Amino acid sequence: MQCESIEGLKNIDQICKTPGLDMIFIGTGDLSLELGVEWTANAAADHKTSDSRLAEAIDKVLRACEENGVIAGIVTASAEDAARRIRRGFQFVTCMNDLGFFRGRCAGE
Repeated sequence: MQCESIEGLKNIDQICKTPGLDMIFIGTGDLSLELGVEWTANAAADHKTSDSRLAEAIDKVLRACEENGVIAGIVTASAEDAARRIRRGFQFVTCMNDLGFFRGRCAGE
């Protein structure tokens, strides 16, 4: 299941209690748009957002997953960000996507 909305955040504790649910995955880009938080891949990796709503939302989902024995997953912006998220408790991380890597390489990042 994915948590990318305010409604999902409001109900995350109940969602995590769903029988048979194995994982909640956070798409940080979509979630930031839903929250009205300015987001870029670099900002997410560095925790530099216009406010703390995105970080608080991510923490809320992670806590709910941990409390209910559900795997927490998240998209990350780099290998360093992925390692940091794993240290925080995320058990499933992806490193951006093919389009993000393509854009980054074309921009010389």
